[in-house]
This record gives sequence, structure tokens and C-alpha cells, in this order.
Amino acid sequence: MRWVDGEARWGERLRKADVRRLYESWMAGLPCGELLDDLGTALYVRCSDILYLRDAREGRWRCLPCEGGAGGGPGPPMAPAGPPESDRPPGTSVGQGARYACPRCGWTSTREAFDALSRGRFLHSGGAAEAFERFVEAWRAAAGDPDAKMRAVDLLLHSFHRSLRAIHDLPVRSVGVNLIEGRLSGTLAFLEDLSAGRRDGAAERWRGDLARNRNRNREAEIRPIRENPVLWAEQLGRKAVPPPPGAARGRPGARPARSRKGGP
Repeated sequence: MRWVDGEARWGERLRKADVRRLYESWMAGLPCGELLDDLGTALYVRCSDILYLRDAREGRWRCLPCEGGAGGGPGPPMAPAGPPESDRPPGTSVGQGARYACPRCGWTSTREAFDALSRGRFLHSGGAAEAFERFVEAWRAAAGDPDAKMRAVDLLLHSFHRSLRAIHDLPVRSVGVNLIEGRLSGTLAFLEDLSAGRRDGAAERWRGDLARNRNRNREAEIRPIRENPVLWAEQLGRKAVPPPPGAARGRPGARPARSRKGGP
């Protein structure tokens, strides 16, 4: 991220054509050092921006102009700077509409205005923060080692956001949409094409995660159909038998509830 003329310039997502050119050179054993450095550096900036915004959302908000200025290095933490309690709109908490200031450069902003700077840019860490952190560390450590750089790029692009809920570690969304231009469906097809024919561990893990992700999405699609007797019968190609009047509608094949009343 760079701070230019009072605006945040976030790292851009990669073009598919550039990524394909890199992989074609790599798979053919051709030199790709300059292209690898360009794309890897772009990914490093993009991942750093994602992690910076993750920290800000978790309460570690650092000054944006200082973070993205020419001097480099982390910006200082933002500090509350008003408005005075008497000027705060009724019914709002301290965090809502409150202004924060940088103790170094004096830049001020509200949280709402700050969040708007990155809205709609696919910069949310979600369940992939570990993948972004792993790449940042690996890219720093791989200086001068093209093979290590390419492995880091390949691992990152074929990573998934992981579930943070009940089914832990379920692959729920490809990080490709955070890093490569285009919609999610097109990005998945593009990455699947890149891994076609490969038998290395990274490609095999990618295909396994992709299968689990698709099974999860398929389950989410058919659940409402399965729970509706008429729609479920249509899905199976059978004629639906309407439930008797007054009968409770439940899952197809479920036993009717027993009456609590005694027999005649």
C-alpha cells in the first residue's frame, strides 16, 4: 500500500495472463526470474495490505499515511482524538463516529471513513490469514532462491479460506479471488486449469480442497430442496404424495409424530 496525494493505493490483484505466463515458463523449465520477482512482489504487497487491514479491524490500527509513506516501516498506533463527548451524536458509542489521530503526522480519520477506503477491494483476511502470513514470511526468506519463491507463490495461490465455525478447517473459499482479477467462479476454473496434469503434493492438496469445497456448496444448494417433500420428489423423478390435511411437514421419509393422546 502507498499513500499518494491523500489517497490509499492498495496493492492490485494480478492479471490472469501474467500468472499463466509465469506458470507456463515454470512448467517448461524456462527462466522466469524477472516475472517471478514482479508478481511475487505484487503478492507480497497485496498480502501485507490484507494483514494490515486485519490488524486494524482487530484493534491494532496504525496510521495509514505513515504506513504507506516514503519512509517505510510500520505507522504508529492511532489514538482517540474526539469529538468531545458533548458533540457525539446521541445513541452512539465511543467507537461510532469517534475521530482518531496519528501522534506522528497528525492525520485524522473515523473508523467508518477508514473502512470505506478498502470496501469492495477483496482485502478481507477472512479464514486465510495464516496463508497470507505464511507467504509474507516465505517471500522474505526466499531472497535469491527462485525455486523457493515459486513454491511460495504456488502455495499461496492454491490456498483456501478455512472455516472458523463448527466444521473447523473446511475449505470455504479460494484465496485466488483476493489475489487474481476476476470473479470467484472464473478464478477457480483458472486455477484448476493451472494445476491440470500436475501430480506434486501442492496440486493434489488443491484438488482435494476444491472437491471438499464443491461438496460443501452442493450440500448448501440441495438442503432446501431435501427439506421440501414436493421439491425433493421432483429432484428424484418421483411423483410427490401430498401430506394429509393437518399433517406436519417435515423431512421426506421421516416418521409421523406419534399422538400423545391415548387410544380409543
